[in-house]
Amino acid sequence: MVKTQIESLIRPAQRDDAEIIADLKISQKGLSSELHSGFSRDTFVRDCFSEFPAFNTFVAEADNSFAGYAIFYWGYDVYSSSRGVYLADLYVIKNYRRGGIGKQLVKEVTHFTKRNGGRWIFWSVLKKNKVARQFYKTLAPQLNNIVMHGASGNSFDRLSDG
Repeated sequence: MVKTQIESLIRPAQRDDAEIIADLKISQKGLSSELHSGFSRDTFVRDCFSEFPAFNTFVAEADNSFAGYAIFYWGYDVYSSSRGVYLADLYVIKNYRRGGIGKQLVKEVTHFTKRNGGRWIFWSVLKKNKVARQFYKTLAPQLNNIVMHGASGNSFDRLSDG
């Protein structure tokens, strides 16, 4: 089944969006045992709307309903001496998928980044999330020469304490 392009409005998130974004993020925890999120309405408001926000968020609306979101934050690449963003989370509600909303959200993030002096966008995806991997391949090539490592939870504690 091929869906047609869905008309949507992409806008910056507002405090009122916190509950639905947190509920959607929490519902994703069932997708993977590796997702151990403490994300909540309160953490979203604290970290997105503080004096020094940890991240930015765009929201997609379609048919006068919440359709998805993109959470991203700034970074810096010393090799290219350039600013850019890391797309931390992209989510489109199931009945709006395959209608172009995910792509519209990513495009809005890149437009925002470019307007503010950025020159790149990176994201990561779980290897077993084949649907997301296929989607991301339509946007940009997979970077095969980069291996991403990360420390969180116990491994972060061992690193920081040792």
